[in-house]
Amino acid sequence: GLGVTWPGDWVAVASSLGVRVAWDRELAVTVTAEPELRGGTWGLCGTYTDDPADDFVRPDGDIAATAAAFGNAWKVP
Repeated sequence: GLGVTWPGDWVAVASSLGVRVAWDRELAVTVTAEPELRGGTWGLCGTYTDDPADDFVRPDGDIAATAAAFGNAWKVP
């Protein structure tokens, strides 16, 4: 399930999977994950391992050299 709340100036969506996304209704977005998900995530939000060496893992498993190359690797048609 999903839950939507409006804490102050933010809009937050929390899932029963342990992920919460909050948006300030302008530019800032934060994503938080429960500790149980540590090492089990991937994609634009990262691998959740606290290891900067794997922060830019592309969908093919290689490491992107720059943030732009990382973001562009996750584009979908």
